[in-house]
Amino acid sequence: MFVVNDREVREDHKTRALQTLPAFFEIKASKIPKAGLGVFAKIDIPVGLVFGPYQGILLCDSKKADQHGYSWEIRIAGKPSQFVDGSDPRYSNWMRYINSSRFEKEQNLIAFQYNGSVYYRVFRPISEGIELLVWYGNKYGESLGVLCASQRTKRPSIPIEKNPFIF
Repeated sequence: MFVVNDREVREDHKTRALQTLPAFFEIKASKIPKAGLGVFAKIDIPVGLVFGPYQGILLCDSKKADQHGYSWEIRIAGKPSQFVDGSDPRYSNWMRYINSSRFEKEQNLIAFQYNGSVYYRVFRPISEGIELLVWYGNKYGESLGVLCASQRTKRPSIPIEKNPFIF
């Protein structure tokens, strides 16, 4: 597994999330309506690269985690354990700007949990100028104001310790 590291920056800098962005990406207005900013490739990105872990503040309270739309649920032994909340750019990383695709076929990243952390793996080639998108599921996307094509899941939740290279 080839993991792309974030750029090193001070932990509590107010624009920390933006500064952790790897050099071959840029952040600009998303092509997804009402999604805000998104992450775009400055070069072609091959299948198999892994980004992460998704960074943020660890929370145990699901109500706090649900407030912003930047949280991932971490599961241990199949049960919710805690949440990684990337809403505060001082404590999160660039991955907070990766948006939900509107439908599964639009995604080019897959989220997976490994050793209690969330990572994204490129599973479709991403051409220069294309936005990085991960599928969260329709209900979650709709809660963020993203128009989705078909019904599926609730909150972004991913399998525990699943091998990201086996479908």
